[in-house]
Amino acid sequence: MLEKEFAIGDFISFEKGKMQVSDLARRHMITLIEDLNRLKSYKEETLYLASSLADRFLVKLAVKNSKPPCLIKLSIICTLIAAKLE
Repeated sequence: MLEKEFAIGDFISFEKGKMQVSDLARRHMITLIEDLNRLKSYKEETLYLASSLADRFLVKLAVKNSKPPCLIKLSIICTLIAAKLE
């Protein structure tokens, strides 16, 4: 069995051996990205790029059936990468 990283905001579960992110968990992740975007006064494009990066990363992990990440860390990292491209 894969080890999980438990943190506040880590809502990823394994059902039938596959990684799944609930709609509620994704909504929390996107809300955190929006809050960070607003706090740092980034452009609107940065918000969309960060959301897209997070979704793409989660899909890639789900396909590989890899260890799930902490969604809070993923939100912050994707926001910083998107801001760097800004």
